[in-house]
Amino acid sequence: MSANYRYARNDSNEPDIDKKGCAIQLYSGLGIALLVLFGSIYYIFAVKLFPMEVHNSMPYMTQETIALSMQPAVSRSLADRRFTLQVDGKETEFRLGDFEFTSSPYADGHSEEVTYKDAKGEEKTKTVTTRGNLCFNETAVHDFIYQLAKQYGTPMIAPKYKIDGDKMTVYKGSDGVGIDYDTLIGTVFDRIKADDYSPIQTKVVTLTTPEVDIDKIYNEVKCGPADAYVTEDSAGNPKFTADIIGKDFDLEAARNTIQSQSKKSKWTIKLTLTYPNVSLKEVRAPYCLDVLSTCTTSYKGSTPERINNVERAADNINHFGDFTDGYIMQPGDEFSFNGVVGQRTEKNGFMKAPVYLSSGSSEDYGGGICQVSTTHG
Repeated sequence: MSANYRYARNDSNEPDIDKKGCAIQLYSGLGIALLVLFGSIYYIFAVKLFPMEVHNSMPYMTQETIALSMQPAVSRSLADRRFTLQVDGKETEFRLGDFEFTSSPYADGHSEEVTYKDAKGEEKTKTVTTRGNLCFNETAVHDFIYQLAKQYGTPMIAPKYKIDGDKMTVYKGSDGVGIDYDTLIGTVFDRIKADDYSPIQTKVVTLTTPEVDIDKIYNEVKCGPADAYVTEDSAGNPKFTADIIGKDFDLEAARNTIQSQSKKSKWTIKLTLTYPNVSLKEVRAPYCLDVLSTCTTSYKGSTPERINNVERAADNINHFGDFTDGYIMQPGDEFSFNGVVGQRTEKNGFMKAPVYLSSGSSEDYGGGICQVSTTHG
């Protein structure tokens, strides 16, 4: 802005600066100074301290809606992050995406201040949950630690249980070497919250298997029955939800059995099963009216390892995703044998059996599954 000077003549014929022009100049300088001051304050508080900005819809959004809208972007970002684990001088990669680390948008998650404009255009602040709790595949992390520990000795095996029909087998586990799971996960969580992906140093130690926690097992196993049901999207495509068989057992009797037979390595516990009124097979029936073709091949005479592989591949197909009694394809669907059966590894339950190569025969994990892939009607 240019200075506004106006000259007048006084009685002495000397030039004089108009007082009104001086006032305008003073106000102009003060306005610029205030603009710079408030601009700096806005930058510090709105940009540096509260970097997120949303507009008029913000006052009408619930915490859950805000979190849900932000959660997918946070989860995608997490999947690409990774740590370098330094174990007794050796390095290995721990990629969060391999263990299904995602952000749950619900209670007691990461909160921060955001600025927004209300319906009148005025800026306000609000605390919202933008990240939420961290979720991950705990089984996959345990398997990773177990495989890592195998490089340094016999890994510790934690107590576990397996259900087969109306029988549950509880395994005691055994001592061995390993990496402390709770300490590692705690460090990973703290680093993620601090956005610190520098290497994590850990070591292999001797671990004692914990005592069997039959109360924890009971809480995991006990459940009531639930009927299967089906929902359809706008195009009429069905999505099936499997039925649940209710399970229960005598907790006090199981506790006494384990305590009185403490030297055993495993115990068998009888389950009480309660079947639902509606099974998944019944729900599917209207959608699968005709048997188009069937085909059967025999693997009689195969080695136990090959039999295991054939049955494992077939079982993976029948129980893929939401399916528990056969894989269903809708018109236009594509079936990927490798995507459904999965990698043929020891970790995934496959064994070494004969495979055929261009150079001859050999043995590798998954030998025999070609019988499953080539059997068709």
